[in-house]
Amino acid sequence: MRGKIIKGIAGFYLVDCDGEVLTCKARGLFRKQGEKPLVGDLAEVEAAQTSESEANIVALLPRRNRLIRPAVSNVDRALLVMAVRTPDPQFYLLDQYLVTMELQGIPAAILFTKEDLDGGELADYRRRYETAGYPVFSVCAENGSGIEELRGFLAGKTTVLAGPSGVGKSTLTNLLCPEAKMETGELSRKNARGKQTTRHTELFCLGENSYLLDTPGFTALEVKTDEAGLKQAQEQYAVAQQNIINTGVGREGAQAGIANAQALLDLAKQDLGHTVIYAPASGKLGEVSVKQGQLVSAGTQLMSVVPPERWIIANIKETDMANVKIGQSASVSIDALGGKAFSGKVAEISPATASEFSLIKADSGTGNFVKIAQRIAVKIVFDAGQQDLERLAPGMSAEVNIATK
Repeated sequence: MRGKIIKGIAGFYLVDCDGEVLTCKARGLFRKQGEKPLVGDLAEVEAAQTSESEANIVALLPRRNRLIRPAVSNVDRALLVMAVRTPDPQFYLLDQYLVTMELQGIPAAILFTKEDLDGGELADYRRRYETAGYPVFSVCAENGSGIEELRGFLAGKTTVLAGPSGVGKSTLTNLLCPEAKMETGELSRKNARGKQTTRHTELFCLGENSYLLDTPGFTALEVKTDEAGLKQAQEQYAVAQQNIINTGVGREGAQAGIANAQALLDLAKQDLGHTVIYAPASGKLGEVSVKQGQLVSAGTQLMSVVPPERWIIANIKETDMANVKIGQSASVSIDALGGKAFSGKVAEISPATASEFSLIKADSGTGNFVKIAQRIAVKIVFDAGQQDLERLAPGMSAEVNIATK
C-alpha cells in the first residue's frame, strides 16, 4: 500500500493512504541505511505484526527535493513568513532561506503577517523583494485581510511554511485550515521573540491537491549553526572551481598536443608528396632521358612532354615583317602530310630577333660589318576542329603564308 507521510512525531508517522490515515513506524533498515522518513515522503507501507502501530513503512519512493531545516520533502513551493513588527523582520534569516530555496530549485514567496501593525515600512519591504522577483503577500489575522488572496496562491500546490517563532505561522495555519487547531502562543516579554508552539512538522490539506506544511520555527541561533556547513560548502565550491581551472589547463595542453600532432601529420603528407614527381602539364611523352632505377639529382631532366595543343613557330625575315600583325590569318602547309594546308592565326610576335637569344651573339662593333637579314619568331595557332590536326608532331617542316593585306 502506498501513501503520503503527513506528520512525524516521536518516532511515529501518520501516512495518508487514499483518505485513510494510518499510524506507522519505520522499519529498522532505515536506521542501518542512515535514512529517516520525512513529512512529504511517498512511502510503501505494510500491515504491522504488533499492536504498537497499525502499519510499518518499508520503503520510500524517490524524492523530488529535500530541505534539512525544516525537514520536509517533495514540496512545490516555500512560503517564508516574517512579521511586519513584534517580532521585527530578520532579513538575514529571510535571505538565507531564499538562497536555500534557490539552491534546492524550489520557488519561494514571502508573506508578512501582522499587517495591522504596519507603520509604512511594509511598502518598502514589498518593493525590495518584488524587485528581486519574489511574490510578496501580507495578511492580518485580526480582520482576515489578505487571507483569500493567499489561499488562491496556495491552491493546487504543496507549500512549506517556514519562518522564525512568533511570526504567526500557527495562527495562519488555523485560518487557512480550521480543523488543524494549531496551538498558538504569545511573545516573550524579555526579548520580544516568539516561543515555539509547533514542535513537529505536519502536512494539512487545504483542499483538492492543496497542502500546507507547518514547521517548527527557527531562531537566529539555529541558523548560525548552519554557518559551519555553509563554510564547508564554500570550501568545497572553491575546490571545485580550482578543479575546473586545472581541467581547463589540461585541456589547453591536450589541444596544443593535438595541434602539434596535426602539424607533424601535414609535414609527413608533404614529404610523401615530394616522392611523387608531377609533369608541369598534361601531354604525351616525347623523350625519356633516364632509365628505371637510375639515381638522379634535383634539376635533372627526366623526360620531354608534348602538350596536346598545336602551334607553329615561323622564323620570318625582318624584311618581311613590316605588315605582320597579331590576329592575321595564316595558311600552313605540312611537308610530312603531302603539303596539306591548315588554317591558323598569328598569336604572338617575338619582341627580339632570334640572334638575341643565341648563346653567341653577333658583334657588329669590329668594323668588318656585313649586313645579314635577321629573323623574328612568329607564333601561329591552328584553328580548332580541322581534320588530321592531331597528326602534327613537333619538329615537322612547314611552309607558312600570312595574309598581310
